[in-house]
Amino acid sequence: MKKGTKGAVNSEAEKKAVGIRIKEFAEQKFTSQKELATALGMVPQTLQQYTSGKSKLNSEVMKKLADLGADINYILTGNLLQDKIKEDVIKEINTNTMGYDFPILKNLSELKKSDLYRSSTFDKLSFTYQKKHGCFVLKVDGDSMSPTVENGDYVLVDEELKLYDGAIVAAKLKSGEQFIKRYRVLPEEFIQLDSDNFIYDPITLKKNDTEYLIPVVMLQRNIYKNQTM
Repeated sequence: MKKGTKGAVNSEAEKKAVGIRIKEFAEQKFTSQKELATALGMVPQTLQQYTSGKSKLNSEVMKKLADLGADINYILTGNLLQDKIKEDVIKEINTNTMGYDFPILKNLSELKKSDLYRSSTFDKLSFTYQKKHGCFVLKVDGDSMSPTVENGDYVLVDEELKLYDGAIVAAKLKSGEQFIKRYRVLPEEFIQLDSDNFIYDPITLKKNDTEYLIPVVMLQRNIYKNQTM
């Protein structure tokens, strides 16, 4: 019996606290509780049932209050929604990796060097990509993927991802040629490396003629063009 009584007391206390916060909203947004009642489409006596804690808010009344600009989270819990959003953002920042510094390679031939991530010989560039190992940066030289990827852009690639038809890839052929192209699957173990820039012809070859085909996952571009006056 004591346990049931205690639960009832808590429920009554919560309803009274909700009622107090409804009164606060009426004082902030309306000239009187009567005006709030009119806006809610109810008689003042019905509103008084909520503000006194005698009745529990239902979903219909909560929706009407929200439509009038009330912070329902605050009315129900006493916690301001803005404070909750701020807490959620801080929690996300503290618990999630925002990115890493990745080594910049001059070309795919440098992949053969040991430990790209600890070597001091590589410059680094930050990307907001939540995975470190298996990833590195290449600087684009050429306009064959323009306007999607421009000359001078930096692309982040992830050599552990699976290829899919239409993916942009960093490709190195066994002949030594290297490109940033769009990967296409053809029949009979053939592939095609397409350019987004229509002036360049596609390259058709067998997949085993390639040494690397690594998906591009992100790019960085400096849109400011430094021009001498």
